[in-house]
Amino acid sequence: MISINVIDTNIMIDQLKIRKLLRRAGGQFISAQIVSEWLSVDFIKSNEVLFLLDSLGYIESTDFEGFWKISLRGKVLAYKRVPRIFKVTTLKNHLHLLIERINKVNSSDDYIHQISQAIITSEYPIQHDASCIFVVYSLHFKGLSDSKLKRAKQNYFEKRKRPFDNIVQETCYPGSLVNTFLKDGSPAIKVEQLSADEIIAVEGHRLL
Repeated sequence: MISINVIDTNIMIDQLKIRKLLRRAGGQFISAQIVSEWLSVDFIKSNEVLFLLDSLGYIESTDFEGFWKISLRGKVLAYKRVPRIFKVTTLKNHLHLLIERINKVNSSDDYIHQISQAIITSEYPIQHDASCIFVVYSLHFKGLSDSKLKRAKQNYFEKRKRPFDNIVQETCYPGSLVNTFLKDGSPAIKVEQLSADEIIAVEGHRLL
């Protein structure tokens, strides 16, 4: 995250606070008094904040002395999506939970696939805050008995809410369930399935 040090003050304004300030201002004029109230700083420091934002091109002066308006650049910044950054401890916890889910897939008869390889392609060991952990994996079919295979497939299709559009979608469905389970809605984990041939060339830390 970008941190901006306001000159000759003790205020530190990160990009998130700037975006909130710009969004709150919207189409109205802003002044030192308004910034002072919104940021809970004194009048002198709020003026320095305004001058800094003006110099960065996020606001621009108006025909009314002491009032600014949001510039086009400021509007772009205000509504720009900023990746969420996770702390090292959070990333490690999400990785631990992912490994547990991998083991569950491999040990449960509920899945007809085995995760044969899983590789972390992002930083490992995890030592820095980051937006997410990237993991690629490959699958192969388990040697389930006919009865277990039939039961697993039956469970798969009972979870399906609507018909398949084509045979390819139906064929890929069991693998997509594995992918969804591995993600488990985690914003700190990105997983991607590769073929056995593709994953050979991938470098990183091997979980499997």
